Amino acid sequence: MEKSLSTVPHYKGNDELKAMLYGDIEISMRMMDARFSVADICFICDITRSMQYYIDAIREVLMDFLKNVSDVICAQPRVAFVGFRDKGDKEQIEYKEFTSKPEEMVEFIKKVKCCGGDDACEDLIAPLKKALTLDWMSDLNYVYLLLDAPTHGRRYHDNSVSDDYLDDDKEEMLEKLIVHYRKSRINLAIIKYTENVNGMIRIIRKYYDSQINELKVIENFVVNFQIKEMADSPRSSEYRNFRKIGRRLHVGDPVAELDNMDFSKKFVAKLYTGSISGLSFESKKYNYKFELNPVTEYKCEISGNQLGTGTFAKCYPLCIDDKTNYVAKFRKDSPTKPEDLKSDIEGTLIAKHFAERFNHFLKNTGKKETANAISVVPLDILEKISSDDFPRVKVFLAQRLLDGVFCKLNNNYGWRIKEDGSSVLLAQAFSHFTYEFSLGTMMVVDIQGIVNEKGKLYITDPAIHSYLYKDHFGATNHGKLGMIRFFKTHECNEYCKQLNLADYTSVSRAKYSEAK
Repeated sequence: MEKSLSTVPHYKGNDELKAMLYGDIEISMRMMDARFSVADICFICDITRSMQYYIDAIREVLMDFLKNVSDVICAQPRVAFVGFRDKGDKEQIEYKEFTSKPEEMVEFIKKVKCCGGDDACEDLIAPLKKALTLDWMSDLNYVYLLLDAPTHGRRYHDNSVSDDYLDDDKEEMLEKLIVHYRKSRINLAIIKYTENVNGMIRIIRKYYDSQINELKVIENFVVNFQIKEMADSPRSSEYRNFRKIGRRLHVGDPVAELDNMDFSKKFVAKLYTGSISGLSFESKKYNYKFELNPVTEYKCEISGNQLGTGTFAKCYPLCIDDKTNYVAKFRKDSPTKPEDLKSDIEGTLIAKHFAERFNHFLKNTGKKETANAISVVPLDILEKISSDDFPRVKVFLAQRLLDGVFCKLNNNYGWRIKEDGSSVLLAQAFSHFTYEFSLGTMMVVDIQGIVNEKGKLYITDPAIHSYLYKDHFGATNHGKLGMIRFFKTHECNEYCKQLNLADYTSVSRAKYSEAK
């Protein structure tokens, strides 16, 4: 009977193997610290007379905002501020360099007086240029643009707003600057306060998003590094939305039109399932084959209130052939064909494979209470083949609806919930297990889902880090860096010891001492 991982042929309790898997973790952490332990965040704000209300709101929520940044991305934030007025205004630019002391920034913003701005449009070019001259020192760089008017130039608005500098678009300076931001890997978010900026935002999207797949995601911060917009709303609710940014780091919703649709629609959809063959870590077979398989057509109905919204999807109740225990997950990036959702299905199947092996080894340690401790809830794809009631929705994900309280235990950026319940410890041990069991080629993270009354954890929508499969598993795959971030906050627990997983801290520190 197998007692631990050390009896699996490719482990053998080998100190050499453990050194190979964990020996560079500490070194990598130290190398990473200089680049990724700090996040640089710059606010570029319109400070003409119409914006005083919003500048006051920034000052009020800034401290909470930065604390949440630190918690979510496990990095110490530095913050800078570039305020701008229009051409010809006295003191067109007011700025403060990056500081790691948020109280200094709060005091600076207190002294900013919003004034100036004769015509409706503003000069966005000057502050974008100024922000590029600041003392950026991190590889985690973010700009938040807060504005209520487009920049000068005919192409950036519909001529319904007054503009004293209509020819300012001739050199396409805005487009050139946006390309520069993208190439500099400065992640951009826009918080808008009027619809006047929509034309300009469309142009920014065009020049900023074209190479978006080369970048990575920091969950709940700037989703897919796409531009975010805060919907226009009355001042009272708008202020509440801004406070929400400070608490939840959520800026707008690119598929808000889903909320405006009458979700009581019947249609026919084709079901696709996924399959994986040829994967065996025990035999060191990594070149697995993944396939999407069309199954059959079903009568479907989506109705009722939204169940929730996450980083990448919105969820609604789904009936399949009159069975109601399903949830439809609409991706916010508007996929158009089943292949666009391949990474979601593939990652779930890989995680399911890991969970089966994890349960197997836990069971064979002799503790009955840990048998079948983790289950990964399967995902399928539905392709709508009838009904034009909501034509923008072509394909979406379907998953069994679970009863219970949803909980998030860790994410794909090194964060873990600060509790020590059995489900938390299981989640951390599972992520650790996947790294060791795959010989360091993969790691399952972003553990979230439902814990039932018996303590079993049902995982939904996990993420996978892999440097070997760097083009797989979508934008949440942070490769080796993601793995390092997990170990940066992980502490081995009773389940890690039960499975005889290596205490990476002692191995890596010994290796680091040798390297020195």
